[in-house]
Amino acid sequence: MAKLERARIHVLKGDGQKSSDVDTHIEVCFNPKEYSLEKSVEWDAEKAFSDAPQPEFKAPKPMTLSVTLQFDSYEERVSVRDKWVRKIEKLTMMAQQLKNDGKGANKADKQKYRPPVILFIWGRFTFKGVIESLSQKYTMFLSDGTPVRAECGLKIRNVIDNNIDEGTSQNWSASKGGSGKPYTVQQNDRLDLIAATQLGDAGRWPEIAALNDIVDPTTMDNKSTLMIPED
Repeated sequence: MAKLERARIHVLKGDGQKSSDVDTHIEVCFNPKEYSLEKSVEWDAEKAFSDAPQPEFKAPKPMTLSVTLQFDSYEERVSVRDKWVRKIEKLTMMAQQLKNDGKGANKADKQKYRPPVILFIWGRFTFKGVIESLSQKYTMFLSDGTPVRAECGLKIRNVIDNNIDEGTSQNWSASKGGSGKPYTVQQNDRLDLIAATQLGDAGRWPEIAALNDIVDPTTMDNKSTLMIPED
């Protein structure tokens, strides 16, 4: 019987590497029953002279992921908000507050204080972004009113690293024959998960595959050790 793989959230550092802080790794109590992806496209038809004008694209909109996560602390008889939900809340807040309401801050400064970039992983699905909205619903309580079960509705807005996503094929070839650091393959490891934990982005798995001459990424060609690209 296959092992149940739980959905989880990793918080990424500003340099794209996964944080080593244990509090920034959140594994859900129950896997979501569904999730949805949405991307809107803005276009206009100025000076149109037909009923079916050619679209003129405007500013692109990022894709968003909507998912509801459930947390439970009934067995421990402790507040589910204190044990789980506050960790999610931290992901909606700026790492630091800008001084003087951000006056005089340049773009680089504002990037440092933005909300954390997270990586949502469930099985082979990964989504990198920042939390756009968070809703909390408490559905079970102890006799003293302590909440012990909660539903957290998350909407995550996609964040893309241009240096990675503009040309995966370029990164693939650039990594070929390059140097790297050794990594021992663990049971149930996959290239995308290794890329997420070692490089901070699951989308960089082709770099690992290219560096290790892997033809079939689903089996990793039964390798016990891999070389990980050094940034």
